[in-house]
Order: sequence, then structure tokens, then C-alpha cells
Amino acid sequence: LYNPYAVAYDPQSGRLCVCDHNNHRVRVVAPNGTISTLAGAGYSGAPYGGDGGPAVLANFSNPAGVAVVPNGLVYVVDSGNHRVRAIGPNGTVWTVAGGGNSSAVDIPALSARLGGPFAIAVNSSGFVFFSENLNARVCVVTPDGMLRLVAGTGALSAGPDNVAAVASAIGRAFGLALDGYGNLLISEWSNCRVRNVSRTTGIIRTIAGDPVGSTCGFVDGSNALLNHPYGIAFDSISSTLYIADTNNHRVRALLSVGVVHTVAGNGTAGFAGDGGPAVDAMLLSPTAVALGFNGTLYVADTNNNRVRAIGYVAPPIAASSTTGPSSGTTVGTTVGTTVGTTTLPGPSSSGTTGVSSTGPTITTVVGNGDTSLAFGDGGPATSA
Repeated sequence: LYNPYAVAYDPQSGRLCVCDHNNHRVRVVAPNGTISTLAGAGYSGAPYGGDGGPAVLANFSNPAGVAVVPNGLVYVVDSGNHRVRAIGPNGTVWTVAGGGNSSAVDIPALSARLGGPFAIAVNSSGFVFFSENLNARVCVVTPDGMLRLVAGTGALSAGPDNVAAVASAIGRAFGLALDGYGNLLISEWSNCRVRNVSRTTGIIRTIAGDPVGSTCGFVDGSNALLNHPYGIAFDSISSTLYIADTNNHRVRALLSVGVVHTVAGNGTAGFAGDGGPAVDAMLLSPTAVALGFNGTLYVADTNNNRVRAIGYVAPPIAASSTTGPSSGTTVGTTVGTTVGTTTLPGPSSSGTTGVSSTGPTITTVVGNGDTSLAFGDGGPATSA
């Protein structure tokens, strides 16, 4: 792997999808641990192309986001080509948004000129949400192919809370997720916060980090600080939001009581700790998180060129499906957070959580950290 930027688990097949960013590919890891290429010919600087044909032969440029939906479609943010693309179950690729000449909204998505698309989230009704960092906004492609504005004003800034999301500026949105109510969660890297856009009212508010969007740092507890967070993932079973807190070299969890605590990383940049407690491990600029089989939490440990797993439970070889999101859930319900088969410690009575040598273990499941080796397709994912 070479800087994995996004991960997504497919509960239907048990596959793990990984955006192999600087190899210009999307890779998949089968339940038996074998890695292969799903999309991308791997040519740096190659012109956009390949729609209507096999995704493995198409040219992708720095894919940055990936989402899998139950019908077998895999959505990929082809960031360097300024497009959002889809890959069907038969391996054919096509473009969903981008490639046009207009920066307007309320137009067909294929007529739009996107600016630095990055993160993606897809809901059960087929609405495809994605962020545009050069255009400083979050848009959605509706099932009828139209592009609509969801959040942001076009100004790369820190907008106010408790106003319409389309009237509040956002920072670089490097992470998107949907909670059980269908609210859109946005991780603002440049503003060191995570915000919630209400599905019913369209109002935006901060749920983690500095509400003003001006202070970055590391503080656990009810007044938590984040340090340039990237990807986020919402667990509808435990109602917990996981955050790749990139510049803190940690993974954090937001609970319903408004408390944030650390679930992985000791804050020291580096690589160490496989086989031991996740909170004692060293990470290096993690950029994405995803929930997998039986509560496994996958982490794109980007600058270590690995994907690691917390509380890892191997998916069954003949994976079919897992329990879907429960209805009517929102961020957090309990103080303890379940990952895999282990319950993580919740915040202490003082309202903060110290890093302790307890909780689930961490292990590498994709990548060996060496970008100079061959791609490794057809072999063990840990050798890629």
C-alpha cells in the first residue's frame, strides 16, 4: 500500500475496500485475507478514462473516498480526476458526478465541474453525499442524477453553528458519515471539529471539537479538542461516532453524553503496538475509520502504509450479511463502547479518560509498510 486514505467494509461479501491513494487504485481484501485490485490501472498522471469498461483497466487518480451499498455498488471518489464514480457488481465503472463545466448546483451531476472531491457517504435511499474541498461545500447526488447543495457557502472558513448548513462556511471536509436518523456528519479538517446537519431542518451544529473552529489540540472528555480530523464512521449499534484524529495520531470516539475518549493511539507518531492494547499503540496520521464484521474497527494508518484493525474478528469466508443500522439512533447511547468482542473503557467520573493499557488489541490486516514492493495482488494482504 501507498498512503491508504479510505476504507469501507462490505457486509454482503465480507470484503474490505481500501483506497490505495498514491498507487491510484482501489484494493479489496477477501475474507480469506487475499488482496486484489478492484479499480485503477495504477498509472500516475494518466488521463481520466475507462468508463463503460472494466474498472481494473480504468484510470483513477488519487482515489480518496469509498463507500459500499447493499446492492453491490462501490462508490469511489476519484479525487485527482475531480469525479465521483461507481463500480457495479460486474466490475464495470461509470461516472456519477463531475466532468462538466459548471460549478453551479441544482443541475445534472454529470454537468458539474467538481473541485477536489474527497469524502463520501451514501444513504439507503441512494443519495450520494460527497465533499468538495476546492469548492468548500458538501453536495449530494439525488437518485434522479441531480446535484444539490447540502452544506457550505463556497468560502473556506469556519462558519457559525445553529444556522442553515447552506449558509454556514465549512473547512476542508475530509470525512462524512450518516447517523441512524439520516443526519449528515461532517469532519472539518481545517476547523478541527465535527458537525451535524439535521436531515429534517438542515441546521448545522458542532458535536465534537471547538465549536468556533479556531482551536485545535488534544483533550478528552466533555470539552474535547481535535487536531485536524479526517475520516469518521458511525456505529448504529452502539450509537458511537469514531473519528480519525489525524494530527493527534489517535482514533477517538464520541458518545451520546457529549464525551470524547481515545480508543487507539498513544499520541506518539510512529509504528508500534501490534498485538497489544490499541490505546498503547503508535499510529502515524490515521485518515479513515470503518466498522467491520462483529464490531471490528478498521483504521487507515496512512503514513504507516497499513490498515490496522481494533478488536479484530475475521469475517466468515461465506459472508452474507450482518445486522444493519437500527432505526432512530443518533450519536452515542452508553458510556462504554463495544469494539469487536471487547468493551472499551468509558470516561471516568471526572469526565475525562486517561490512556490505559486495557481494551481491545490492534493488529495490521493490510500492508507491510514498504511502498517499494510489488503490489502483492493475489497474495496475503499483510504482504501488500
